[in-house]
Amino acid sequence: MKKRYKLIILGVLTFAVVLLLIWNPLTFFQRAEPTKARNMPVLDKEILLEGNKFNITSIEIKQTTLLNIKVINKDNKGHRVLLLGKEDGKDFQLVDEYLIQQNNAAEMSLVVSPTAEPIGSKHYKEMMLSCTTCVGSGLNSQVKITSTE
Repeated sequence: MKKRYKLIILGVLTFAVVLLLIWNPLTFFQRAEPTKARNMPVLDKEILLEGNKFNITSIEIKQTTLLNIKVINKDNKGHRVLLLGKEDGKDFQLVDEYLIQQNNAAEMSLVVSPTAEPIGSKHYKEMMLSCTTCVGSGLNSQVKITSTE
């Protein structure tokens, strides 16, 4: 009789553990997916950094977009690239920093939105990629990312 109860209890516990292992990842992934990103357009941009200059100087976004940027360093030396963001009524501030070695790339994903509604913890209406180690190239060492309605 005792052996039968042990088997029943062991079976119930095993079923509970298996159910918990299946249920927890499902609810985790449902919570992790943001509702705003489901139907958001995605824009992939490849930017070359060669001879102390970016190959493009501006990116303009018309609607809320997930922007995937890949900065490829074609120069023969490493470069430090800053991602700066500007909130409404404030100056540019540092968002992220990338050290890109020669012939390597840095990838970044960010949400750019022309609306005043924040997505995530911060909202930047204007952003800029700036190469701090590109000397003597002035505005050519910046990529402005603007969002307009």
